[in-house]
Amino acid sequence: MKSPIELERYFVTDQAVSARISFSPEKEIVTRIEEFSVESEVRQIQGTSEPSEQWEVTVTIKHQPAPETNFPYDFRLTIAGIFKASLTDAKPELVERLMKINASSILYGMAREIIRANTERGPWSGVVIPTHSFYEPKPEANKAEETVIE
Repeated sequence: MKSPIELERYFVTDQAVSARISFSPEKEIVTRIEEFSVESEVRQIQGTSEPSEQWEVTVTIKHQPAPETNFPYDFRLTIAGIFKASLTDAKPELVERLMKINASSILYGMAREIIRANTERGPWSGVVIPTHSFYEPKPEANKAEETVIE
């Protein structure tokens, strides 16, 4: 079975990691979910040969702890990917939803590893960021139109 989406290429468009001077390795590391943000943007690339064929997906991850939070690093990373959809008969809304959930998840996994590798090279231990789900339930009006992709 061929996958309905294919990653053609990806690249980091923004990246920064800062070791925090205020971090104390003797104290417990504090992680506050409200200091962590994840955003995903999906757009169809115009001018492709077929509708819904190429998509650009961008995931931005930021962690900006409060000054009193005992966490070793501040970081931000934006990663973008170009994906090809092979769903020629699917509704554009379905393809966009697939990109928002699946393509964003693929990029997020890559971003987790990039952040881990970059923080591992700093003065404190490496950071593995939490997993994240891009799944959002369908609006009530569309639930009857659930489609199974084979």
